[in-house]
Amino acid sequence: MRLYLQLLFVTVLAVVLASPAWAVPAKFTQQGRLLDTSGQPLTGTHGLFFTLYDAETGGAQQWSEYHSAIFDNGYYTVTLGEVTPLDDLLFSGAGLWLDLSVDGVTLTPRQELASVPWALRAISAENVDGGVVDAAEISINGTQVIDSSGAWVGPAPTVDWSNLNSIPADLADGDQNTDILADLVCLAGEVAKWNGSAWTCAVDIDTDTTIPDTTDPNTDTLLGLACADGYIAKFNGTSAVWECALDADSFADLEGTCLAGAIPVLDTTSGEWACGTDQDTVTSSLPWSSITGVPDFVEEGGDTMTGPLNLPADGLTVADNQLVLSGGQVGVGTDLPQAPLHVAGMLVQGTDRGTISHQVASFFTNDQGNDFIHIRTPFNPTQSSDMFHFEVKGYAYASTTKVVDITFVGYAYSTTQSISNTDILNPNGGHAPAIYQGSDNNVYLRFKPTSHYYLTFRVDSMHVGNGRIIEPGEVTVTISSAPTL
Repeated sequence: MRLYLQLLFVTVLAVVLASPAWAVPAKFTQQGRLLDTSGQPLTGTHGLFFTLYDAETGGAQQWSEYHSAIFDNGYYTVTLGEVTPLDDLLFSGAGLWLDLSVDGVTLTPRQELASVPWALRAISAENVDGGVVDAAEISINGTQVIDSSGAWVGPAPTVDWSNLNSIPADLADGDQNTDILADLVCLAGEVAKWNGSAWTCAVDIDTDTTIPDTTDPNTDTLLGLACADGYIAKFNGTSAVWECALDADSFADLEGTCLAGAIPVLDTTSGEWACGTDQDTVTSSLPWSSITGVPDFVEEGGDTMTGPLNLPADGLTVADNQLVLSGGQVGVGTDLPQAPLHVAGMLVQGTDRGTISHQVASFFTNDQGNDFIHIRTPFNPTQSSDMFHFEVKGYAYASTTKVVDITFVGYAYSTTQSISNTDILNPNGGHAPAIYQGSDNNVYLRFKPTSHYYLTFRVDSMHVGNGRIIEPGEVTVTISSAPTL
């Protein structure tokens, strides 16, 4: 099919700019009318492929975009730049020609793009004619003069003194600033000192020129005093000079003169330190029989904790009811023991494999219903490999099977990140027990009484295989109508 373009009308619509000097994409509304070789206008949907070239014929492709346009009596309208962005830098150089293909047929000749009146106004941006410039950096003839931080990085300007304004009067009067120390040569340790008319070299004796409360010059320095090891500078009030002397407040003069065990003792008569005996220390052994007020329950045979330790039958409390003796009975975790040994809470029996952790969790409810009972364990196969063994024992008062006696075993295996080698012992039947991996990847134990009205049970754990001893609070119980959590 041969086509020819009867009318081609290009309108340039610039997108509103977010900042005056930034390069942003533009869009073009392209309109036209196409007739076939018999002069009949096209109708229906046709594929239009637009291409921009830098020459009327041949040249290099600069941009392209495809549109599916609907023709009405040969007329069509598309917006170029909607599919492939048109960067405004495309239009900063030489001319561009638009090439159009309809359903794969290329029309000739190419149409040269021309500016509309509003686009001509954008040329003034080359000269920054008024307004605000917001640029990443500024260059002149290819040389950067202002960097991205706004700092001047161009050549340093040359400023002549005669071009300066508002020069301070004390500089404008010809002051040559001759008060300098550049020509002052001093000896090591000397400082520059103003003598009232000029700077001279002088010894740094102090910032004070006289001794306080006197008119004497402040010349008492220790520069020339050389003392032996262990001596200090001591002022002689008679000769009014500094001298080397022993530190009278130290024990240096006692070194090597005291016997073993002796200590320095101040002689109040001479006012000097001397060697003496430490009379505040007991040097002999103290027999047990000399100690008075020993409690009745502490016997002589138990002073080294090798004999029996006799405790009172009542009234002993250790660490906030951690251990309580009351009425001859021992309570652990309770201040009211009801048996010779009463442990409130979890009890661990053993030290290694086979160790039983009694009552790692317990539960009671008198709510009506037949929801699932979910027991969450601390084992997670996505984190570690642990074998486990749990026993759930209790009484389901209103359930068809009233005895709850279920043993759950298995392996939380990190290699497959799943639960394996599981088994469930349920000798009384009922309760539909199961083991599953929850949404948090922990191992869950589940059972479902026909009614959990007045349901009571406890959970015990055994340390098996490569598992571990359960810590208090690691096992929790939840009632839910959902079969898994």
